[in-house]
Amino acid sequence: MRSRFGKKTARKLDYFVAFWWKDPLNKNLLFRSEASSKELAIVEKDTDYEGIFIISEDAAIKHWILTNETQREKMAMTIYPSWCQKLNETTKATQK
Repeated sequence: MRSRFGKKTARKLDYFVAFWWKDPLNKNLLFRSEASSKELAIVEKDTDYEGIFIISEDAAIKHWILTNETQREKMAMTIYPSWCQKLNETTKATQK
């Protein structure tokens, strides 16, 4: 299982998660499906809350989190855990 830690953003009710790693030359490289495990765990921890999002390899490819031979993935995304409240309608849809 590959894991990432979501970092709380300063001004919003969300967590930022990066999906890249540094090579020996300090270049950002994308997560590739061939080089990844079958699951990705995103860990969120706040003062009063903590949680883990488990994303299967298939879901990660479907939602462009992992890249493969036919698509390039995201380098990062925003997570809205269930404890994030007072969200606008667009953000609530993203949270789901």
